[in-house]
Amino acid sequence: MYNELNKKFTKTKERFHKMYINRSLMSCFGHVFLCFPGPSVPVASVWQLGTVGNKLHPDICDAVCLHLGLTREMIQAHREKYRLDSSEAWEMSQYGIHNISLLLRWLNMAGSQATLDKLCESLHYADVQLDMYNFLFDPITSRHPTDLELVQLAVQLHSIPWVLTHLCCPMGFQHHDVLCWERTDPGGTWFQVHAMLEDWRNKFGGEATVVKLCGQLHDGGVAPDKYWFLCHEEPKSFEG
Repeated sequence: MYNELNKKFTKTKERFHKMYINRSLMSCFGHVFLCFPGPSVPVASVWQLGTVGNKLHPDICDAVCLHLGLTREMIQAHREKYRLDSSEAWEMSQYGIHNISLLLRWLNMAGSQATLDKLCESLHYADVQLDMYNFLFDPITSRHPTDLELVQLAVQLHSIPWVLTHLCCPMGFQHHDVLCWERTDPGGTWFQVHAMLEDWRNKFGGEATVVKLCGQLHDGGVAPDKYWFLCHEEPKSFEG
């Protein structure tokens, strides 16, 4: 009985990526922070930041980003860009894109220092409930994009003139593949982009996850307003 309970405890501990209490921070600030141990701390992925961003109210996300090191001027510029007004009704897509853009700015600024422990520390500092970001502690959390998500992504991407040329390399293809998509799908850019996404899924197979896809789109210079809907733990419904 004891051995069985001990095994379950060990598995849970591993699944939550060895989450522990940072005692030094607790003694300095009177808070308990959830962090990742060890010298090699994982950097937050684009999908992880996007999923967190989609869950937060922008006021909360602003507080998180201030703690991460962004300035009030940066945050205000984003608010003006997305025309956010605290008195308006919650618009998940608009607010989510604002949040994701801010968090990705931190990622671009911090580079290898944009770690998951820093993100979790800042979420805790802003009093975000643990159940909103506990997926960050699970290294196996990932999923594959659905057929409908790839269709929606093609809709979002096809109007970008350079999309095939600029994305072919970040997504693991060569420029001759662009000629193939253009030749086999001459009906329009949407068909060509969708063909690229289908080839991408076939190419990477089990590794063709939303984590990889969002990272490659970001590396290819695609703004999060084109792929924000991928950043959910479960596939987003496009009904209504």
